Formats: sequence, structure tokens, C-alpha cells
Amino acid sequence: MRLAHLTFLSEPNGYRSVITHAHDSPIRMALPLAILTVPSIFIGYYAKDMIIGMGTDFWGNAIYVAPQNMNAIDAEFIPQIWKLLPVCLSVFGASLSFVLYTFGTRSLYKLKISFLGRKLYNFLNKKMVF
Repeated sequence: MRLAHLTFLSEPNGYRSVITHAHDSPIRMALPLAILTVPSIFIGYYAKDMIIGMGTDFWGNAIYVAPQNMNAIDAEFIPQIWKLLPVCLSVFGASLSFVLYTFGTRSLYKLKISFLGRKLYNFLNKKMVF
């Protein structure tokens, strides 16, 4: 989310001379990519049952599932709320970070230079001391 924010939603950070010389790729590069988009859409549509869920037996017995790993199959049948919880929390975190970094930079800076903020910032910045 930080990368998307810095790329698309914030003001450019580079030198003016570099930004003014930015351009799209030439047709020699864009045409093969445009041609490859059509089969990738259809392959994704037709292969969705093979990749998502228990839809087909394309692999048959080619992939062995050990009995202790049968919980992966049980995960297909858990209630929908538990499947949506990580998505909802991710969207909430992304929205909160967008709002805080767009409108609350001063308060974030004050939090960062406070005693507790410095401890938390150093802990997270050192990758939780791993």
C-alpha cells in the first residue's frame, strides 16, 4: 500500500529534468504485451477451477496430500466470515495508513519523537529484533 501511495497518489519526488523525460514504451514493446493480455485472460478464466478450490481433479493423484495436512481441505469449508476477516483487516489497515500519511503527518511525527514512539519505531525499524 505504501508503494501504491507513493507511486500513484502522492506528489512526484524526483528531479524535474527526469520527470519531464518520462514516456511510454515504444510500440515494439507495447504490442507483444497487448497481444499477450488476451490469452492470459482466457487462460485465467478456464484454469480458475484448477487453481482456486476443489473444483477439478486436473492433478488427479499427481500431488500427494499427507494425512496431517488434511486441514488444508478443511479450510475450504470454514464459515465465510473467517475467510473475509484478513481481507477486511487489510483494507482497514491500508485505509488507516492512507489517511494518517495524507492528513496526519504532523501528528505521526510527534508520536514518533515521543519516548514511547521512539521505542516502538526502533523496535519495528529493526524488524522486531530478529
